[in-house]
Amino acid sequence: MSDSSVQITTVVISVAALVFSTTAAFWALVYNRRQARAVAQANALTEKAQREQAEPYVIVDIKPRIPGSSLLVLVIENIGQTLARNVRISVSPPLQTTLGAERAATLNRVVGRPIATLPPTRRIPFVMDVGHQLFSSELPKVYEFRVESDGPFGRVDPLIYTVDLPRRTRPVRSRSAGHRARGARRDVREERGVFDSASGRGGVA
Repeated sequence: MSDSSVQITTVVISVAALVFSTTAAFWALVYNRRQARAVAQANALTEKAQREQAEPYVIVDIKPRIPGSSLLVLVIENIGQTLARNVRISVSPPLQTTLGAERAATLNRVVGRPIATLPPTRRIPFVMDVGHQLFSSELPKVYEFRVESDGPFGRVDPLIYTVDLPRRTRPVRSRSAGHRARGARRDVREERGVFDSASGRGGVA
């Protein structure tokens, strides 16, 4: 083999080796970037999950005072693991009740008033209505609640709840009208002052 042939062969081999190494380096870079992106996404998801577990979780619901009761209560509760601060609640449409305009005004006032602090497991109930009276009326039976609050990491993402009473609550008649009225009055008395300790403000009635 002549010297020129050896030189050409050497050049071809060198070029092929350069192309191979460059291609290998390129795909290694692509793989490393994909791996780095996947690790970053996994870390972000883990951090988000840990943060969500450490945030308050404030819910608003309308349900029987106890299982089988005809008395419906509006419940504000923190089922999360940390303290909720500056809890703000809005509802659409405004709450209405067959128990009268004063009770409706009280309900909408407590929903519209910020709650300064709501510790974990804290539950604040408010008498709302009597089941069969509400279901036999023309009042709204579907409400949408929006809850905003602050947690240990700052503002918590807003939570939206749709309470569809006909789907979730079966109306139950109490033993008598007198018994029902006495129970409602007793629960209204019990709720006085409960909201004050959470909101840090004046009475709700």
